[in-house]
Amino acid sequence: MPNLEPAKALGAVESNGQVRSIRVLGLLLFGKEDSLRRFLPTHEAAFQVLRGQSVEVNDFFRWPLLRLMEAFEQRFAARNREREFLVGMLRVAVPDYPPAASARPSPTP
Repeated sequence: MPNLEPAKALGAVESNGQVRSIRVLGLLLFGKEDSLRRFLPTHEAAFQVLRGQSVEVNDFFRWPLLRLMEAFEQRFAARNREREFLVGMLRVAVPDYPPAASARPSPTP
């Protein structure tokens, strides 16, 4: 990272002018996949889709958390089916899960 200020502010690195060490948080947020496997071998996240007792999707990842969050949001949105209901003369699309269920929390003002 050319600019270490965000990493310092998050506490992802220990520094005193120069980086002395990268903390676990730094690896989890920004680490490369091979570094995560080497230094945090138990780090793993799963995306699963179950239909009753059967498993439709069972994907495992060893990616940094920020990349995982984006990938999981995309996968969730792609599988969030909508059903249409006729209300009077209007067709209303109702998703299985409301958009707020997969949305990132908004920052508090």
